[in-house]
Amino acid sequence: MKGAFQKHIWFAVLFQFFTWYLSFATGYQVNAYVGINQGLSNNFVRCVYQDKTGFMWFGTYDGLNRYDGYEFRIFRNNFKNNRSLINNWINAISEDAKGNLWIGTRQGACVYQGLSHNFSALYYYTTAEKKSQLNSVINDIEADQQGNTKSGLFH
Repeated sequence: MKGAFQKHIWFAVLFQFFTWYLSFATGYQVNAYVGINQGLSNNFVRCVYQDKTGFMWFGTYDGLNRYDGYEFRIFRNNFKNNRSLINNWINAISEDAKGNLWIGTRQGACVYQGLSHNFSALYYYTTAEKKSQLNSVINDIEADQQGNTKSGLFH
């Protein structure tokens, strides 16, 4: 009887050890939580992107958030500044070969230049050769290494 009890104890210890070992071997543990209490503009995150320099970018319903590992910098639309983000509802983030971020929003797309911290709205030419600002909902945007961009529009 004593031998059977010892076998069960050893089995339980080994089972516990392997369960613990496999929990670490399958992935990373979450060590931190970042939310509005840590400076995020909104807890509903629509997209996440890590740029070439290591910044984490979070697109929310209330702006574009850049996280450096310590604090957030929030970019929002400012009606008085035409070099600000064009809309606060962020759907997509991508980066081109030059390090510019391409931001897809609910009212078009824009490009963020990191050196000047400015945004530029995107324009296109109509069939009548008239320059018009892109103002469709952009759900996806991709930039390749040749400088081409592709966007997913929703009308």
